[in-house]
Amino acid sequence: MKQVKHFEHIATTLEAAIKDGRDIAPWMNPWVQSQIQPFNPSAPRKLSNGKQYLGMNDLWLCFLTYQNGYKMPFWGTRKHWTKLGATKFNGSPAWVYWWAKVKIKEGTPEEKEIFMVKTYKVFNADQVEGIDRDKLQARLDRLAAKNAELNGVPVDHKDPALATESTVKDWLDSESIKLVEGGNRACYSKMIDEIRMPLVGQFKDRAEYARTLAHEACHATGHDTRLSRELGNKFGSKKYAREELIAEMGSAMLMAAHGEQFNEDQCVAYLKGWLGALKDDKGDPDYGVLPWAAGRAGKAAGLIMGYAEVTEDIEEPAMA
Repeated sequence: MKQVKHFEHIATTLEAAIKDGRDIAPWMNPWVQSQIQPFNPSAPRKLSNGKQYLGMNDLWLCFLTYQNGYKMPFWGTRKHWTKLGATKFNGSPAWVYWWAKVKIKEGTPEEKEIFMVKTYKVFNADQVEGIDRDKLQARLDRLAAKNAELNGVPVDHKDPALATESTVKDWLDSESIKLVEGGNRACYSKMIDEIRMPLVGQFKDRAEYARTLAHEACHATGHDTRLSRELGNKFGSKKYAREELIAEMGSAMLMAAHGEQFNEDQCVAYLKGWLGALKDDKGDPDYGVLPWAAGRAGKAAGLIMGYAEVTEDIEEPAMA
């Protein structure tokens, strides 16, 4: 029950932000974590080891960071902050989740392992009094230096749309996915492993072309030879909506990873579509789609950007 309440809280909070017309675009920027990305000093990080949060936790904490105007990226439990000298906590903590393997018995002596969502509460550094903020900043600087040493600092493309387009087309070539341009449809065909796109000039701008191309490329990651998702579902069905959600989230991640600054209209339209997918066939909330879609979208974007899983985490022991 706790996990449902956690996801329900996320959904209702985002929905309220949309209804308020709040400018919530900047929290989309740090979604994709990759060893080929520049170090992002504003991305939410675990106080315990310095790792950047992934998937739904990253998205959620980015939103709270922007909503509350937090300046520091570190999040930790009350117990961990207290060990670092915390004397007072302001405001409410944020719920984050992780997947844990648990053993259960279903009326038989044999046990089986299943994944269950576990949740815990964290506070941002800006909610905590009595800590040494200079030490936190020094730690962030060390993490950035480690990132540069391990992965190098890539040269950013000046135009996010062209950069995204270049990354996607390079990936399509590497996968031998045919790109056919011309006509009035944007779609991916799993049967022939082909993407069809209108000509660039048919779009209102290059960014819209790049977002659409990235969306279709994310669909292509679901092919059986790649990430093997269920494609080709009936239009309007729940499964169709979920795949569209993955592709749209993946497209947003790709554009953000290449430096696009989203405007409010794009962000609100995107989130409305996302929340629209949070319904089951009976019209009841389906909060489990939150981490499910975020995780799959991250894998799709990651595959296109040249990594399937992050294999080297940047860790640092907690400060003494």
